Amino acid sequence: MIPGTLKKPGRATCTKEPNARPSNLTGLARPWPWRRAHALVCAILQVLRTGAVTSHPPLGSIASLNASLTIAIFDARSATDWVPTKPAATKAQFSGHPAEIMRGLSKGEEVTSIDVGASGGYAFELEGASGHLEAYRIDARTLALVAPPRTWWVDPANHGDHAAEIDALFAAVLSGPGPASEVGQLELPSGKLAAVYMWLKKVGAARDLAATVPSGGALEFGDGYGENGGLIVDLGPGTYALSRSELAAPWDADQSLVAMYFVREAP
Repeated sequence: MIPGTLKKPGRATCTKEPNARPSNLTGLARPWPWRRAHALVCAILQVLRTGAVTSHPPLGSIASLNASLTIAIFDARSATDWVPTKPAATKAQFSGHPAEIMRGLSKGEEVTSIDVGASGGYAFELEGASGHLEAYRIDARTLALVAPPRTWWVDPANHGDHAAEIDALFAAVLSGPGPASEVGQLELPSGKLAAVYMWLKKVGAARDLAATVPSGGALEFGDGYGENGGLIVDLGPGTYALSRSELAAPWDADQSLVAMYFVREAP
């Protein structure tokens, strides 16, 4: 069930700009940001009425070797400056960028800044349930990294009995950042975004691979140790505002669909 009570099922309407609370929707169970909750309710109503939802096919995906998925993002032209960790007996002896990331995230922030050669970047963990994320191009200026992926949600072992609500959840998240909280700005002089799993062993390959990515395209790559742990996306040169959004599933408050948005700022 959606988080609210509809006085007239099947006849509820949704405004484009929910500045005021609709009179036919009351009793939200969670203190969500109102605009995001409104978007989710509208998306659910649309799916339940029409059985359809706007399709956003993913550009690509990234996977880890376990449920935890810590991602680093930076300009792909600096990929060869990435310093992987060296074998160590204990975590305290880890070195390179993975160690820098672990120290940064241990402070409790949503993201931590990293230096990758001439490129500044960020690292973050979206969620720790699936170990996978998908990238979606929302519009010409906006990219979203989303986790867990749709395939995880619809798995009968997870939430497969909520198909329509899952469609609506994704529709709400893929409608754009909305009231998501901004966490930083990323400069992409080359226009090619590199997003890599922290423990990927061949991050440096992204620099040469970036030259093969067509305009507006994307390319997955890996290191031979499991699934693809890296993704290169041609976003176009510019400055991108990063914002994070977390939207709880209406039927399970402990499970959320999380997104990191990249929105190119106007020149």
